[in-house]
Amino acid sequence: MVTSISTGVIEVSDVLVALSDFGCTTACVADVDGDGMVGVNDILDVLAQFGVPCQ
Repeated sequence: MVTSISTGVIEVSDVLVALSDFGCTTACVADVDGDGMVGVNDILDVLAQFGVPCQ
């Protein structure tokens, strides 16, 4: 899952990681929904959490 280790908040760098991982199907860092690939739903999930502190 994408997490912002440095700041503890989902920020631009996290969105960029998710976008750069788009289309990935193996060992995907940005596979937020756990379906084995990074697709539109993963990008939307990251954007929905933008500015929210990581847990």
